[in-house]
Amino acid sequence: MKSLFAAAAVGIHLLGAGVSEAASVLYTTDFPGTATQPSGWTVVAGGTATGTGNGWRIDDNGAYRFQNPDTGVNGLSQYTGALEGGAAYNALTDYTVEAGLRRSAGAVVGLVGRMSSNDTFYHARIFTVNNLSSLQLYKFVGGSPTQLGSTVTLNPAYVADALWKLVLDFNGTTISTYAYDESNTLAGSIVVTDTAIASGAAGVRAQGTGRYENFTISVVPEPSAALLAGLGLLGAAAVRRRN
Repeated sequence: MKSLFAAAAVGIHLLGAGVSEAASVLYTTDFPGTATQPSGWTVVAGGTATGTGNGWRIDDNGAYRFQNPDTGVNGLSQYTGALEGGAAYNALTDYTVEAGLRRSAGAVVGLVGRMSSNDTFYHARIFTVNNLSSLQLYKFVGGSPTQLGSTVTLNPAYVADALWKLVLDFNGTTISTYAYDESNTLAGSIVVTDTAIASGAAGVRAQGTGRYENFTISVVPEPSAALLAGLGLLGAAAVRRRN
């Protein structure tokens, strides 16, 4: 599988040839319902909320919300339901997870991927560092966090409660995260190489008050051999598979 953003360069050539390789959506939701838990999701940390209490719930605006005034409490929820094509939710390797999300002032809001256990996963997050809205990428192994790459100051800056898009992408040992503002302008990105976690589930993680308007897991299939041969890219694809 070729990840969504790693496919960009090849995608340009494909479009130039009048052919496009579309992402295959394994799961997507805009969190219908209110005062409930979304179907197929499992709360790992932070608890479930009743009414307007603390924890995870779908709020009155149709967003999957985590809230807790204690910013030392992490909320973590993963998707454990069915995927298109019959893939196992906890066996995904190369894929892209993205969400439209909002965070209140001082809160942390982010995504998790390759979640192989409740305390082992990659985590991309939008956070405030030294009074600057920032993008960070972490790995947690056995609950122990390690920051991957440097903290990136978002430009433009995140404004509290704005609807942004966060993307977390896996392509072999390359782990990438991208943050887009309300105008879909790239505000920050981090790309690293790491071998700690090879596969696992996807989900969301927050502190304070974070809200998720939508959530999608997708993959981009490898172009067919015939298509690559026609574009003169078959050899390059073979090299990539060997790597």
